[in-house]
Amino acid sequence: MADQIREWCAGKNWTWRLGIWFFLAYISLRYILQNDYCSFFGGINLGVHEMGHVIFGFAGEAVCIAGGTIVELAAPIICAVMFWRQPDYFALTFSGVWLAAGLYDVAVYAGDAQAMQLPLVSVGGGDVYHDWEYMLSKANLLPYCGQISWFIRALAIVVSLISLVYGAWILWLMARSESNQSKNFL
Repeated sequence: MADQIREWCAGKNWTWRLGIWFFLAYISLRYILQNDYCSFFGGINLGVHEMGHVIFGFAGEAVCIAGGTIVELAAPIICAVMFWRQPDYFALTFSGVWLAAGLYDVAVYAGDAQAMQLPLVSVGGGDVYHDWEYMLSKANLLPYCGQISWFIRALAIVVSLISLVYGAWILWLMARSESNQSKNFL
């Protein structure tokens, strides 16, 4: 697999991707340092989350409520699979940081399950549910919402750091292949 990735990197321009990497690193750092940070992924995640409720609306109340989080986290994973199959190995960095952003959002939402102070939205103007209050209450885990939130946030940090290290490796492979091509050209 590493040989396939190296082959894909050969001859690719790394310089403009470096700007994207720094932008994703900036977003990741802001999420790590600031609990209430929201990047441009926040609006995307909110729309995808609400779409998840619609998609799973046929499956009963519990699945419909969980469907928001399921689809919010599945969307960047589906994009990662698409990028892997294309292949566009650098784009996996984008998908990983997007997934981490979704996990940060979920951590904030889960952490609010007892206090229920976050503003909520409803698709179609129906009853407004706090998804995580509902799910954690049903599982008798509501008193542990802080610990669950902490765990999800820790997972988000790991995902974002792995994604950035992977992206840096891809950029390094591209730069190295460019350097080797220059040597071979001379």
